Amino acid sequence: MFQSADDSILSIVSELRAAYEPLVNSPQEPRSGAQMLIMVLDGLFKHTLKEYERAMAILTKLVTPKSWNKVDVVREAGALQVSSFSEIGKESFHSLALTLFITFIVSC
Repeated sequence: MFQSADDSILSIVSELRAAYEPLVNSPQEPRSGAQMLIMVLDGLFKHTLKEYERAMAILTKLVTPKSWNKVDVVREAGALQVSSFSEIGKESFHSLALTLFITFIVSC
């Protein structure tokens, strides 16, 4: 049985997350400079995700006036892609953000 590209990517993200979590949650004291930097960057990363979720919650409450329905191309295009407002969209964004974050750390 073949594994789809989506399943393959999700598997890689799961492996990255499993390797990343011990780095951040390590009980080791004293922490090295690199561990402290990772923890600071992790805090910024988590804050960014929290603010993204807060912005999405606000955007979902916005009401589009009926007069805009004729020119609302974004809404029609949105139906063709993964929505940021759905649980799948949120999980995809979190996985992408984590991957980019880890890539950034590795490149430093």
